[in-house]
Amino acid sequence: MNNPETSFFDIQDENYPGLIYLASPYTHAYPEVMELRYRLAMRAVKEFTMKGCTVLSPIVHYHPIATGSHMPSDFDFWGTHNLRMLKSCSAMKVLQIPGHLGSKGIKAEVIAARGLQIPIEYVTLNVNVYLKFEMAWA
Repeated sequence: MNNPETSFFDIQDENYPGLIYLASPYTHAYPEVMELRYRLAMRAVKEFTMKGCTVLSPIVHYHPIATGSHMPSDFDFWGTHNLRMLKSCSAMKVLQIPGHLGSKGIKAEVIAARGLQIPIEYVTLNVNVYLKFEMAWA
């Protein structure tokens, strides 16, 4: 269903039977970076959905609410909500986009997923496709 020439992410699951928790970095000093991270998470949710998966993404769900209501953007505030979502999922996918290695939230979510024995997989960004789309806007 996804064309590899237009897919931003390397997504293998097709019709995964349970809920997938999508972990991705978010908080940053620059709002433009947070907006980009939100858009990448939204694109990943789209691509998973097109593969028949049902995904919970706290970034996709809460970003419009948080930015529209001037709410906090850090994991210290959102962590409890995110971990409640994670507990209802049977798998976790981590978006390997810039910022994922240093993300306090992802680190906490991975630890929680391990404790809950939720399998964790890492999803890579297809940089060539992403850059092709980004250059179209230049």
